[in-house]
Amino acid sequence: MKTVAVIPARFASRRFPGKALVPIANEPLVARVARAVLQSGRVDHVIVATDDRRIGAAVADLDVEVSLSHKPFRRGSDRVAATVAAHASASRAEAIVNVQGDEAFVDTDVLGRALEALDGADIGTVGAPLSEREQNLHDVVKVCAAGGRALWFGRGRTPGELGPALAHVGVYAFTREALARFAALPSSAPEVRCDLEQLRALNAGMRIGVRAVRRPHRAINTPEDLELVRRALVTGTWLDGRPVGGLARPSESSFSEAAKPPRGAAA
Repeated sequence: MKTVAVIPARFASRRFPGKALVPIANEPLVARVARAVLQSGRVDHVIVATDDRRIGAAVADLDVEVSLSHKPFRRGSDRVAATVAAHASASRAEAIVNVQGDEAFVDTDVLGRALEALDGADIGTVGAPLSEREQNLHDVVKVCAAGGRALWFGRGRTPGELGPALAHVGVYAFTREALARFAALPSSAPEVRCDLEQLRALNAGMRIGVRAVRRPHRAINTPEDLELVRRALVTGTWLDGRPVGGLARPSESSFSEAAKPPRGAAA
């Protein structure tokens, strides 16, 4: 199955302008993400889709294609859909993976699990362990699922009746047909209210598969997130003591099992 990854990376991020170019371990964030996707071995081609030549320049030394468009898009996946439609390099892709440009810890496990979640679904995505502190953070998107299918995405605390939640990781694997359908849908009221593009798909009845990883993840949405990530890379742990990396992939894809914190780590 030919798989193309598209990394949407705007310069004018609303909450953190220019974040795609902030240095993480001496490398621009967008270059770190692109390098990780290239090294994952999960995709055949990588495109960085941006609105700014400086972002293209930041990945110039990597084996990626750059797509430059100043057209405004509703969401990152809309930019991905337009990029796929415009580039011959993506014309035969059966699966398209939207890797959000602020996912500093994306790796082969995350990409592999997102593609696994696409089996029998329109969209595949990933959840990671959620700490009690993160339950209360608006910038941490949560996901609840049952039987490997998403039931709910939100920014607040999880509705109790839906069971345990995971922290949603900003990676979406689409079938080619599903991506085109998603981009053709009107924005839904919950999508606009919560500023979550995945609610457009969920509200339209599209099937979103979810798989879990054990390693905690944190996207960089704000300057505060940047400092948290930089600290974690130096110390090797998050603020609650959970390790940044090195955790094994779960032996089973059980959503509830993967929601538990690693043994010996703070919840």
